[in-house]
Amino acid sequence: MKCRPTTSNGGSGGGGDSSTSVVIEALCEGEMLRMQPNTGTIEHVGYWPRLSDAWVKQFPTLQTALKSLRQKYQENPETLPSSLLNLAATAITGSLLSAEGAEKEVESTLHIQKVTSLSEFETLIASNPSFWCDGTAPNDPIPTSEQTALLSAGELFSFLQGLRGVLLVQLEMSVKTTDLRVPLPLLRPFVLRVLQRVVENKKEVLVLPSTAPGGGAASLVVAAKQQPYKAWGARLAEIGVQAALIADSPYYKMLVGRILGYKEENIIHHIESYGQKLEPRVAAAVKEELDGLSSAPPRLPWTSKRKLKSNI
Repeated sequence: MKCRPTTSNGGSGGGGDSSTSVVIEALCEGEMLRMQPNTGTIEHVGYWPRLSDAWVKQFPTLQTALKSLRQKYQENPETLPSSLLNLAATAITGSLLSAEGAEKEVESTLHIQKVTSLSEFETLIASNPSFWCDGTAPNDPIPTSEQTALLSAGELFSFLQGLRGVLLVQLEMSVKTTDLRVPLPLLRPFVLRVLQRVVENKKEVLVLPSTAPGGGAASLVVAAKQQPYKAWGARLAEIGVQAALIADSPYYKMLVGRILGYKEENIIHHIESYGQKLEPRVAAAVKEELDGLSSAPPRLPWTSKRKLKSNI
């Protein structure tokens, strides 16, 4: 988010009082916005990233997902963040008019509250990475709306810090399961910005498309290029694992959970929460498959680079 002050003269001949207003340029769910808090106006400027950007073109599944989402926005413009924000501002102003009386003019303003920044969020994850790395524990509280919104970005941050060896980013779901009022992880705060940093680190990071069997969903598998993470990530892509879809059997729940680095007790809790039980022979079979993929032991952090620099 960027703030840009603008100055205007009040008089027709330039001799009037000058006033300064602030224009805020922001990125919300992939839409570029221009907001003027003093007037309460929100304008659609465009989309970011561009489909022609080099880092997007590297991954046709990512490019296709962004193109599809933007097409849905064009078909349903009322679901654009700019439209929803303008609607909310209009509703609030209307409520004030009703309360104060129609004869009294109510000034329309935007009140913007900072939640966090890229650097602050990165520091938070580095100091307490459990929420982003360990999976769900039996007694964990229900995530807050802020934690839910920042989950995917937090996982990407933890990966860049070397605290995760493999992770998944959901790109697209079938039309039947995609509700533009509930943004996909790809459109949530910071995700696209951090994803750009991930995919541009070609020397250390492997990024593979993962398409669900039968189609209808696509994810990116992000893995460190060192073993065993490289082989484990390739295996997830091979079987079409999706970030937003739950594996059916205890075997695949355990396999995916171990590859993603979740704590063993949290993986077992996840299996049992679906009324299933992890048999010792199943756990042994999972270990056998992982050992067959790579004999290298998993070591974290896989990188010593802990500082993220924002490109935009």
